[in-house]
Amino acid sequence: MASITIEASKVARKSPIRVDTSLVGTVSGVEAVTVSLPSSKARLSVGKMGYKSNTITVEDGQTVRVTSNFLNRLIAIAPLLLYLFGGRYLPLVAVLSTIILLFSLPFLKLEIVG
Repeated sequence: MASITIEASKVARKSPIRVDTSLVGTVSGVEAVTVSLPSSKARLSVGKMGYKSNTITVEDGQTVRVTSNFLNRLIAIAPLLLYLFGGRYLPLVAVLSTIILLFSLPFLKLEIVG
C-alpha cells in the first residue's frame, strides 16, 4: 500500500490530516507521522476550520513538511490595527476583515521535501 511521511515543524495545535477528504490521523508539535494513501497519488491537507493548510498532491514515498505560516497570521490580524485609528465605522470594518481573513487564509504550510 502507498504511504507518505508527514513531518511537523512547530505546529502548535493537534491538526487533523486529510487524504482525499478522508480523515486519516493527526499531527502536532515536531513529530513525524506515516500515513497510508488510497492510491499512488492523493490530495493532502492538514488542519480544521479556521486553522487550515494549503492542499497539495502527493505521491507514494514522499515526505511532506508541515510548518506554521506566520506571515498569514500577521496579515489576518493586521486589520485590527485599524481599530486603533478610530472613526465611526472603521472598528466594525476592522473586526469583520479580521474574521474573514482568519477563516480564509491558510495558517499551516505544506511542502514536499523528499
